[in-house]
Amino acid sequence: MERLQAIAERISRFGAHVGGALLLIAVGLVTFEVIARKFFTYSLAGADELAGYAYALSMTWGFSYALHKRAHIRVDVVYARFPLPIRCVLDVVAFVAFTGLMGLLTLRGYSVLEQTISLDGRADTPLAVRLVYPQVPWLLGLAFFTFCLALLSLRSFKALVTRNYDMAHEIAHGRPEEKTLGDEGLNPVELAAAESHENEGERC
Repeated sequence: MERLQAIAERISRFGAHVGGALLLIAVGLVTFEVIARKFFTYSLAGADELAGYAYALSMTWGFSYALHKRAHIRVDVVYARFPLPIRCVLDVVAFVAFTGLMGLLTLRGYSVLEQTISLDGRADTPLAVRLVYPQVPWLLGLAFFTFCLALLSLRSFKALVTRNYDMAHEIAHGRPEEKTLGDEGLNPVELAAAESHENEGERC
């Protein structure tokens, strides 16, 4: 399962790079459009539409990359006050709930794609893009994110059942050296004081 996790991380990194490249291309197109309209009265038709597709694709494929980097926002004010076993249980519950939510969204996305294919849907724009082209990679991004969530849910649950709480915590929050403020159970004032003591110790 760990090997599968490593493969998923590599795929998510590749997807994030591709999504970032698409966003840069979209920014270039929109910038060119604005300058061309301002100084040359020339319009590049469809720049905003292509930028929208790029944003949608980079968003869905960026979800899994943010998941593996533990970059999604968490509110740990109360969570950090619980003992480690309870926190691990809450992590598993959160993973399962998140997986269920994304599973529903992925199914909904599939129904949208299915309808697009049956109707041969096209964008109501000058480009008249066949919507199946952007929707397929968009849906694959959602499905891959759901798969990554399910994989982390299984790994976290396995660690919890075997009472390997350190491993369960690492799966949910990253390696020990990547601990967040909430993981330490410190508020900003306590964190600043701790860092100050560490710096004083280093100077001594």
